[in-house]
Amino acid sequence: MKKKITAVLLCVALLLTLSVNVFAQDFDAQTQKLQGIESTPVIDVITVTVGENGDTIITEPITPIDDGISLTATGTTPVGYLDTVNYNTIGGWAYQSDIPNTALYVHIYITNNSTGAQTIYTTLANVYRSDLAAAGYGNGYHGFHYDMSWLTFVPGTYTVSAYAIGINSSNAALTYSPKSFTVRSIEGNVDIIAATYIQGWVYKPDAPNEPLEVHAYVYRSNGDLYGIYTATANRYRSDLYNAGIGNGEHGFIIDVDFNSMPEERFTVELHYVDGSGYHPVFYT
Repeated sequence: MKKKITAVLLCVALLLTLSVNVFAQDFDAQTQKLQGIESTPVIDVITVTVGENGDTIITEPITPIDDGISLTATGTTPVGYLDTVNYNTIGGWAYQSDIPNTALYVHIYITNNSTGAQTIYTTLANVYRSDLAAAGYGNGYHGFHYDMSWLTFVPGTYTVSAYAIGINSSNAALTYSPKSFTVRSIEGNVDIIAATYIQGWVYKPDAPNEPLEVHAYVYRSNGDLYGIYTATANRYRSDLYNAGIGNGEHGFIIDVDFNSMPEERFTVELHYVDGSGYHPVFYT
């Protein structure tokens, strides 16, 4: 009789323990809901690549994430302008009225109109502008000038969008954003193919002061590749400078010893290499 009573008491105790645990879990969940901290599943995870210069590169079409995003929107909405998009600068200003002397970050999205691929840059709007100071925009240190390089961008049309990243506020697209920018195809020429070298010039109009690599592919008469010869197009030429070809430092000489090759007809193809992965022939 004593064993049966003991067993019954143990069962009752176990049921009470389970009931308390369930009640406690339910109470915690209800408390979290009331406090606004109910957990939600993470969705739409985006994987990005960080380039050599620290820029974030997203190689699939996405929608800009900064438009209106805010965790605690208690401050005033930022204002600002996207003033300039050219071959070497993306510039403008950004300002938040309730923190008039604080510099805001600006996010710049560059989207390839053909592929949708995006590159994102971040810069701080902390450059002094007398026009902003005169207009009453805090201490005037709210301009930004991002040093832009289009060297590694394939030819085509791009959309440039910029957002002021508010502090305790929503993020705002800058006035006159987006703007359009077209990266033009390269220009170049081969001047001489001699017995021991190939000489010429090549440059990218929208990266006018940055040198390109040049690769010469030499094919035998049966179509087989005989060899690949490379050089950097960074030699100064006064004729290029006088013609307005960037800083004039776009000449190249590739050492190719044709004298050492078999006696037959060869075909020479020259490609420019700019880091974009798009390396077309500019001379055959």
